[in-house]
Amino acid sequence: MTAQGLLLSGFLVLGANVWTTNDNTLYSAGLGLSNIFSVRKKIMVLAAGVLGTACSFWIYEHMVSWLQFLGATLPAIGTIMILHYWRYRKEYHKPAKRFRNWRFSAIIGTVAGLLSGIFIPLGNSSINSMVVAAVVWYFCQFWENRFAKGAAA
Repeated sequence: MTAQGLLLSGFLVLGANVWTTNDNTLYSAGLGLSNIFSVRKKIMVLAAGVLGTACSFWIYEHMVSWLQFLGATLPAIGTIMILHYWRYRKEYHKPAKRFRNWRFSAIIGTVAGLLSGIFIPLGNSSINSMVVAAVVWYFCQFWENRFAKGAAA
């Protein structure tokens, strides 16, 4: 932007973007807090603004590591959800179908994907997380279904 002579306009656009986004967020937070605590909205907006500004210093220091953590862990959760839908998609369209609350294959696959995304140093952590989560989920599903059929027989 500097080489093109657009530094000032870039800062103005960035400032307007941040201002409008934070304005809506602060209004929503203040309105929600005023409904929860039955206090005037102006006081809650001020409190949320001060708290948000104070927390921003901590967030600024840890933002990159937080985003790296999310990038390594969230793909495993999405992978399990997508694979479960693909595997059981016919049952999703049945109106009275109820799935079990806990599927240990999903929990084990997700945890394995999370750990691989964090601790495997080779390649892309998001792809590592998705691949490990998918493989572990598939094998756990195989064993889970096999034991369920064996118990029913």
